[in-house]
Amino acid sequence: MIPRDLQEGSAQMSASEQQPNETPVNGVAITGAHGGIINRMFLTVDQAAERLGMTCSWIYERTRRNAIPHRKLGRFVRFTEQDLQAISDAAATGMLR
Repeated sequence: MIPRDLQEGSAQMSASEQQPNETPVNGVAITGAHGGIINRMFLTVDQAAERLGMTCSWIYERTRRNAIPHRKLGRFVRFTEQDLQAISDAAATGMLR
């Protein structure tokens, strides 16, 4: 069953209906188990490669070797903004090969 707020043609919540600290992710605010909003957005390999100016194969190769910071969500590889910053910093200092 698709939640009503995600069904096609449903109206977006107005600013007054949203919680003040909600961070929409792809148009939907993600709420944690205890009602708090999760402020972390995970990026896909494609998104990370584009932002870093690398190829997807470069990203996958380094995640397999655990050479760059990343997150495994089941079988999916994901990145946070902090992961991308750490990769960029390591590359700038010559620590990344």
